[in-house]
Amino acid sequence: MVYSNAVVTVSPTYLKETLCSGWLASTLIRHRDKYFGILNGIDAAMWNPATDVFLPAKFNAQKIEGKKTCKYYVQRGLGLASVSIAKNVTLKVPLVVCITRLVAQKGLHLITHAIRHVEELGGQIVILGKASDGRIEGEFKQLADLHNQGPGVRILLLYR
Repeated sequence: MVYSNAVVTVSPTYLKETLCSGWLASTLIRHRDKYFGILNGIDAAMWNPATDVFLPAKFNAQKIEGKKTCKYYVQRGLGLASVSIAKNVTLKVPLVVCITRLVAQKGLHLITHAIRHVEELGGQIVILGKASDGRIEGEFKQLADLHNQGPGVRILLLYR
């Protein structure tokens, strides 16, 4: 912190919390002018499904038809059970996507429960993540080995 040009934390709220308590609070207060809280999120102008040149179809909140086409391409690209758009069968199946760091604080037990629950209910789920802990990585590799050959689950351990 002392030798940094800038330090960023995950949100303005967490910034305030860290300035009020903890062993580093006095240092953070002393260097408050270069300490920023930036809320996690996306740049809506850059990642806009109505204008994104990389999507196979465009959509927005008022015109969602293109979303079906995009869902079909995700299903097909990941080898999930899919049918032609004309038959409209798997377009009615919920597709749940979780993109996260695979760390204990994210509630990994909830993710593993969700995989089983979504699969039991006939939905589809994609987990995209990376674990820095070897034990957690091993657990998710086992889950991937168990589920990835089926029609409704893909676990991809390559998030950066």
